[in-house]
Amino acid sequence: DLAAYIAGLTGLAPILSYSPNPGGATFSATAIGASSNATVTLRNTGTAPLTFATNNAITIATGGDSADFSIASTTCMPGGSLAPNGTCTITARFTPSAGTSLQRSASIGVETTTNRSLVPMLGNVAVPAAATPPTGSANAPSSGGGGSLQWVALLLLAGLVPLRRVERD
Repeated sequence: DLAAYIAGLTGLAPILSYSPNPGGATFSATAIGASSNATVTLRNTGTAPLTFATNNAITIATGGDSADFSIASTTCMPGGSLAPNGTCTITARFTPSAGTSLQRSASIGVETTTNRSLVPMLGNVAVPAAATPPTGSANAPSSGGGGSLQWVALLLLAGLVPLRRVERD
């Protein structure tokens, strides 16, 4: 009976899951230009081996803020196999570039011989502590005002402080 044969095959399929789930890789607050790592564990929860693609098995999916993320290391080898209940790890790196968004997101692409899965990543950009100009500098606050405004403008142009409107009384 063909239907019974097909029904028997469906239980054999490899099924890829990841942890932490559902969040995927979440990075600690990271300063512009600095780096932090997060590790994701992949698990084959099916009853048949899972085989990774031979090319581009583990990549950063394009789109979003993908330029701020990279693969630091992986034990999920291209062309390799993951036995039922077997695990492998992916360590991703987050290196935020200048910009105004304090949260950056992208996905890890996991390519197997049967499908493509995406594991989400979320990176948080550390907000620098309020910077003050050196004492005696031309941009130091003075009784005439204006100096601190120049300092803030310099920080904005350098991409170190996100632009936001501040209302005054």
